[in-house]
Amino acid sequence: MASQCATPAAAPASAAGPAVFGHGALVLAEWLPHLRAVLVDRIERTEAGVEVVARPAAPQAACPACGAWSSRVHSGYVRHVQAGPAGGQPVRIDLAVRRFFCGNPACRAATFAEQVDGLTVRLPASPR
Repeated sequence: MASQCATPAAAPASAAGPAVFGHGALVLAEWLPHLRAVLVDRIERTEAGVEVVARPAAPQAACPACGAWSSRVHSGYVRHVQAGPAGGQPVRIDLAVRRFFCGNPACRAATFAEQVDGLTVRLPASPR
């Protein structure tokens, strides 16, 4: 089966509210509510299911160790998040997240990865 791709007709949801996507005024945040805090770059139907390519909408993130806000990006990577099915199809979210520098000199964390509410969680450090 060839893949089918949909791209947003308008800018995705932000803190101000959900944006409308595609023809027929489909509101993405109602279809996939866990995507409210992300910008969706692409939605594609593949043989394996539905693939959503997204990135966090927030321009900054809070350090989990000290709570200081940072917009200074250290690096980035893609997390592959399995979401619940949509329309009977498995959904995988390829989420491009950033690592930020913590600007608080008293903080024990030099860098931290951003988290997206309802989509990602910070796991405890594994023992070494």
